Amino acid sequence: SHTLLLAGEKDEGGSIDLLYYSGWPKPCIHYRALGTEVWTAMPGEAFLPNASGDGFSKKIAAKGIEFVCNDGVPTGWDKAPGDKNYFINNPGRYTLKDGRIEQQLSPPKAPTLVVASEVGSATVALSWNPPEG
Repeated sequence: SHTLLLAGEKDEGGSIDLLYYSGWPKPCIHYRALGTEVWTAMPGEAFLPNASGDGFSKKIAAKGIEFVCNDGVPTGWDKAPGDKNYFINNPGRYTLKDGRIEQQLSPPKAPTLVVASEVGSATVALSWNPPEG
């Protein structure tokens, strides 16, 4: 099986937000929550078009999923390399594009107590504390 093991930011609610890029007009996701054997009914659940119009999104209330995407008919399937199923093993935000899953992490928090100690005509020396929390 094709497994993506990622540690990092986890959604406290235990959900997966998947952004999917596809040329299909109405793609679906056929999946099961990890730890269960119950799959969605064919063709699966429909993705929703993004407001930006450049992809589709789906929020799934699960801590991990095994899945494949399809064209909604389903006659066309998008599977992981090697004709395998995709896996997401942790809650969070992910992108699936061109057969690759990537976790989308939130930007880092801003540093605290930033101090400019030396300011020259073309240089500046800064110091700061790491972000809290």
